[in-house]
Parts: sequence; structure tokens; C-alpha cells
Amino acid sequence: MNRFIAWVLAIVTSIVFVFIVLEIIVRLASSPPATETDATLGWVYKENFDLARTAAGGAVSWDFVTNSDRLRAPEGHGTGAKKPGETRVLLLGDSFTMGWALEADQTFASRLETMCAEKGQNVTVIPAGTEAYYTDQECLWLERNLQKYQPDALVVLPYANDVVGNALDKYLSNKKPLFHVDAKGEIAGDADSTPDNRNLLLKISRLVTLANNTRNAMTAAVEVPAASGGGKLQLDDFSFLRNEPPALVEGWKTTAAIAKRIVTKAKASGVKYVFAAPIPNKFEVHPGDATFFENNARCAPGSFDFARVTAKLGEAFAAAGATPIDARPALLAAGASKRVYYDHPQEWHFNADGANVFAAELYANLTKAGALPAPGAPVATPVGLALAAKHNAPGGIPNWAYVVGGLLAALSISYKLAYPEENPVFVVLKIAGLLTFVVGCFIAINYLTGMLPGMGKVFIFGLIILGIAIYGLYKTAPRLGTIGELFAALVNRGHWYLVPMLVVMLTISILLVVAQNPIVAPFIYTLF
Repeated sequence: MNRFIAWVLAIVTSIVFVFIVLEIIVRLASSPPATETDATLGWVYKENFDLARTAAGGAVSWDFVTNSDRLRAPEGHGTGAKKPGETRVLLLGDSFTMGWALEADQTFASRLETMCAEKGQNVTVIPAGTEAYYTDQECLWLERNLQKYQPDALVVLPYANDVVGNALDKYLSNKKPLFHVDAKGEIAGDADSTPDNRNLLLKISRLVTLANNTRNAMTAAVEVPAASGGGKLQLDDFSFLRNEPPALVEGWKTTAAIAKRIVTKAKASGVKYVFAAPIPNKFEVHPGDATFFENNARCAPGSFDFARVTAKLGEAFAAAGATPIDARPALLAAGASKRVYYDHPQEWHFNADGANVFAAELYANLTKAGALPAPGAPVATPVGLALAAKHNAPGGIPNWAYVVGGLLAALSISYKLAYPEENPVFVVLKIAGLLTFVVGCFIAINYLTGMLPGMGKVFIFGLIILGIAIYGLYKTAPRLGTIGELFAALVNRGHWYLVPMLVVMLTISILLVVAQNPIVAPFIYTLF
């Protein structure tokens, strides 16, 4: 075989091998995506998807299950012919409406349905929420599904980041629909389609997707015009700026047009009641969170007005003909004595208390407008959406405890077999101490990096891995010449197909060298 071709094959084989190994590691260490592309909506939830998810820097775990209609609800919930006396309320929104970081019976959709059942009201609440959706996507989802659900009442639940997002054609690297608004403030034609133009590697590789998402997240912050306060912000956060930059002005124009389209389409389809309940942001309710955000944004003092965007969203939908619901007073009152949003810098959703307060406001306003049936005999709970809750019983053992317990048992048995003279009690105590140290380090690093903005966690962990790699290469540097000679010998003799085996051996040898370091050793030995 030609020597040049042999070298090319050896290099390509090595790269492919390393890529496959890294892909396997990423797949083992990460969860599959909950969404898939859609040519009209940009993305939708996968059908019949079941996944244990985490939020708030890993501090909160929750179960996420979808039905065949791609909603977080029991199968067939809210579809088909209505039962006698049944009233359907469709909640249209994003991750707040879906119930991010909450179990199925803690979401405000589920709590609203339960409140109705406790009053003897036959109400089915449909949680039409998909994470990262903007109002334009919600509008298109509604048009696609109105006839399927036939709601008696519609509650649109816009959030602050919708405003700028409605005037964009993508979210990070994900294509999304875009409505074009004419000079009269009317939507001109249909929204742009969102074909899946990703390359093959992005479609099939989680490693490439992770690298792409990391790059996009690290470059998501853009310059804020000096007239609006300077500094850098993600476009989603432009809605909080007191002096509106052009991107925000355009966003408000598009949002007003979408609000008009939603209300018009809903009423034309026979929806009796159309409400708009803008979800307040946590900076309005918890001043300490607002201070933290302002300090990290590095904009000029006084650049932000966190309450205005919620009020303007209500005004935009009211002008379109929807009945506004203002949940801010109730959340402010509750937030004065307890947290109603998660207490984490990178988490802005309701906690269980916040969802309950918000549900109570929805119930009160829907009742006041006559959108709910008259009370009757209370119905035994849980009902409907709450029945989808799987493992949120108080006192339940978290999944990580089983993992650590399994490691403790496996490592203790292996240690005892290797050192039979050791006292079994001391063997267990030694392994338990090792695991406590390792798990404690990971928890501490995870918590501290979770407080960093953007992709800080990925950056820190990347630095740690890079540091370990550099240390390993430094310690093995005197042997790199020998390794190079062996590599060249295999290639020159035409045995390029053995190069991956050499890469494996080299990796293991570097790990063994690194494991001699007393700081890194506990992690390496626990890993193996």
C-alpha cells in the first residue's frame, strides 16, 4: 500500500475512533432531546416521550412525559367529543405553561384543573405549552389544533422574552417561523416555513449538537445600543430595557399583530372566552434577583424596567380584544414572604408555590368572567393532569441515591476481593469516604458553576478536563517519542488499522499517569 495513503487512513481512522468514543461518552452523560423539528412550528415535543429531567443547576429533578398529541398530559386529554357538562380551557404558552421543573400535579395547569374539581366543576384544562416557544409559534400551534380541542375558553400566556423573539427567525441555531407585518400593523401572508436545513452530523450526533449549542450560547449576548444602556445582553432580555432599542420596537409591532391574529382566529372558531394572562418575570417579584441580573448585565444604572414588559403585553392583547388577567399583585403579595420562583440565577420559572398562586388567579378571573361552570358536588382528586404525576411522592428516594448505592456495593466487593485480609467494615467505610468526597466535589462544582451566566458551567468543566489532559501529556512527554515511533512503524508496515488500538492504549496509559496525582486519583479510581 502506498505510504501516503496508509498515513491518511491511519489519521482518519484515529479521528473517527476518537469521535465515536466521545459521541458514546456524550450520549451516556446526557439525555436525549425532548423535541424534534417541525416544518411549520420550528420544533415540537416528541410523541410519547418519557424522561427524567433536571433544572436549577441540577438541584431539581422532575419527570417529563408527553402523549401522542405531543403535550404533557394523559393520552387523549381534552380531545374528542365533549362529555355532558364538560368545559374545556386551553392554556397557550411556553415552558411556564408546560410546567418546567415541576411534577405533573404541581403545574399551574394541573392546579387549576384540581381547583375546579374540588368545586365540583367539570373542567378539562389543556396545557398547550412547549419550551422555548414564542407567541408566533403558539399562534400557529393554535391554528393547527383548535378544531381538535374545541376549547370553550382560551388563555394566552405570553412572557417577556416573546417580544423580541417574535421578530426573529431562529432561536439560537434552531429555525422558527417568522410573521411579516405590513405598514398597517397587519400580518402579511403566512409565516415563513422552517425546513430542517441542518447538516447530517447535527441531525445524528449529540456531540456535534452539544458543540454547536455551546458555541451559540457563548455568542448569544449582543451589544446593547448606548442609548439603551450599553453592555451586553441576550436578545431575549432586551424586553427589560427602559429605552427601547430598534429590535425591541420591531418586536412590539410584531407581537401586537400576532395578538390580534390569535384573538380573531379563536373567536372565529367559536371560542367563547379569550383571555391573556402575561406571566410576570421573577425580577418584578424578587428584587434581589433583579439586582443580581443588573450587576451581571453591566448596563448603565437605571437601564431596566422589569415591570413594564408584563404590563405592555397585557395592553397589547387587551387592544386585540382579549380579557386581560393581571397576576402581578397576587405574586408580589406571596413573594414578599416566600419564594414563588426558583432561587437560582439561571432558572426563572415558578416553583410549586408560584404555580399554585398563579393557578388561583386564573381560577378567580375565569370565574369572574363566567367562563367556568357553576360549582357542584366536589370530585375526588387527583384528576386529569394530576394523574400523570409519576414519582413525586414526599420521601421518595432520588435516582442518584441508587447510583451511589450501587457504586458503594460494587467497589466494596471489588476491594474486599482484592484485599481479603481487610476488615469488611473498614472496607465499606473507606469506599463510602471516597464516594462522599467525589460526589461532594461534583455537587459543589455543579452548584457553583450553575450560578454562572450563559455557558459558564460548560466552560469551567471544559477547563478542568483540559487541565487534566495537559497534565497527563506533560507527565508522558518523555515517552511521546517512543509512541510516535510505534505509530510510524504500524503505518509504514501497512498496519494502519491497528492505530485505534494504539490510541486506546495511549489513553489508558495517560489515565494511569494522571491517577498518580493525589488530587485526581479519587476521581479516576471511582470512574473505573
